[in-house]
Amino acid sequence: MKSVASKLKKCGKNYYFGRFHRLKGAEFISMGDNVVFDDSVVLTVWEHLNNRHFSPSVVIGNNVSISDFCHISIVNALHIDSGTAIGKWVTISDNSHGNVSYDDMQLGVFEREIVSRGSINIGRNVWVGDKVTILAPVSIGDGAIIAANAVVTKDVPPYCVVAGAPARVIKDLRPDSQN
Repeated sequence: MKSVASKLKKCGKNYYFGRFHRLKGAEFISMGDNVVFDDSVVLTVWEHLNNRHFSPSVVIGNNVSISDFCHISIVNALHIDSGTAIGKWVTISDNSHGNVSYDDMQLGVFEREIVSRGSINIGRNVWVGDKVTILAPVSIGDGAIIAANAVVTKDVPPYCVVAGAPARVIKDLRPDSQN
């Protein structure tokens, strides 16, 4: 059986792959050195889904850790910069079944067209807590902290702590902030 590393578009050194629950689209994934995927991760990168064609890209920097039971689904693009830690049970998705419209809701979930509103960019040294959901299109700034159970639907400024559903800034860690 072919190793996970040999299936990837690009794979750095000193990696660790636990047992994936599901891995699809490895040929669209590039990653740097010292990347860890813990057990039971679902990582699906879709080139074809429901008769649609996509041009997906997943780029993971150096020293990134993705913990147990994470679910990542990409049809567009995901970039995770170096030094980022992603907690357990995190969901990251740039796609959904249909648009939120009356007409789409008349169709069965699996009959709806797969749509992506954009890409997801997670900056350098970001800490993503357990059970966070990140939905496109968003950009999470360097050094941000995403509190456990947060639902990120809008951009997160660098060096800020966000919490809640939907996530909002609860603390600005930058030296020039008023917090």
